[in-house]
Amino acid sequence: MQIEDSYPLSPIQHGMLVHSLSAPQSGVYIQQLVSLLREELNVIAFQRAWEQVLRRHPALRTSFFWEGREQPVQRVHRDVLLPFQNLDWSGRAPDDQEKQLECFLQTDRQLGFRLDQAPLIRLTLVRCAQAEYRLIWTSHHALFDGRSRLLLLNEVFAFYEAICRGENLNLSNPSPYRSYIDWLQKQNISAA
Repeated sequence: MQIEDSYPLSPIQHGMLVHSLSAPQSGVYIQQLVSLLREELNVIAFQRAWEQVLRRHPALRTSFFWEGREQPVQRVHRDVLLPFQNLDWSGRAPDDQEKQLECFLQTDRQLGFRLDQAPLIRLTLVRCAQAEYRLIWTSHHALFDGRSRLLLLNEVFAFYEAICRGENLNLSNPSPYRSYIDWLQKQNISAA
């Protein structure tokens, strides 16, 4: 994978990296968002919408590199493949679906991520019934915060609607996380 950019971690990211590396199977800093979608989805368009958001945001194409370095860095990859799994549980009883979901979430969380390989997100779409899906969005918290998650979801659904209508969606370019890191590097930490 080609590296598009490389820069230091924020102090919070550094702490998350240390904790994640010290307990890789613990699920620490693994975030899972489970959403119930009550509509008939165009799964191909939905996946394409996620891929467009992945291309727009360098943070979603980031991995971490620490071996042989005094300080770890984050690397933004030019192109990454989005792990997208599409499952169909619609033939199972609702109680069985709930048990399967609990098991899936636990296994998925323990799977974690290889922090040196992007992307540090994966998606699973589960069809539960006609016009009913569960979206499981798993990611490492070092990539973005909870507030950003909502903004990303809004973009996904905006792209999805545009793709379904056969239109192009032109959004303004997002402010890259690197800008924050550059600003942070200029701050007097002792004074702060």
